[in-house]
Amino acid sequence: DCEYIAHTTVDTDASGYSRIVPIPMCLTTIRERAAHNFYRQLPAVLNDIRLIYYNCTTYNDANSLLSQRVSS
Repeated sequence: DCEYIAHTTVDTDASGYSRIVPIPMCLTTIRERAAHNFYRQLPAVLNDIRLIYYNCTTYNDANSLLSQRVSS
């Protein structure tokens, strides 16, 4: 289940998220970008995937269940 990274997180879902995470990213955005040929090379896709990981571990405590799930 990837629901927690499927959609962009907003402040109503997570208090102060936009202050802590300046560049939100989610799987839905990646899928839309791919469908519209936004990505020219594989490293660009990988950067967005890494951004999901970075955002998750930046906003959430590294030992939180969410951070652990995104790390696995």
